[in-house]
Amino acid sequence: MQAQEQKNYTALVLFLLPLFIAFGAMYFNSKNNVDASEAGRDIILNSPVYEKVQSQNPKTHVVLPKGYKIFIENTCLVYKGMSNGKINMDFYLLELDRDISYPMNFTKESGRDGIWLGNVLYKLVKVKKHTLRLKIIKVWDSG
Repeated sequence: MQAQEQKNYTALVLFLLPLFIAFGAMYFNSKNNVDASEAGRDIILNSPVYEKVQSQNPKTHVVLPKGYKIFIENTCLVYKGMSNGKINMDFYLLELDRDISYPMNFTKESGRDGIWLGNVLYKLVKVKKHTLRLKIIKVWDSG
């Protein structure tokens, strides 16, 4: 009789343990996703600076995660992804109007040749589904 009760107890533990582990993993995963969705919502609402890149040093690589604002010099860049073989970005000129984005679409070939965004010349290094890597080639100083 006692062996039967221990067998039932062992079966119950072996059944519940994976459930607790699975629900715990889902909880921690959803907690991380909530933080990311809040960051995405803040970006839409023109939130404070997420990352400010000091571009005075040429040859700096800039990694743009999809959907995040990156502030460089007097501009802001937001990588939107790729569609139809073109790289889609939003470009903000902070000196003119912080709230108006200018959509930028360019191909990989033209990006590798170099593109001017504001007073900074960039060269495309690598593009993936969720990230864009640019290299700062030159910063034009108006003064």
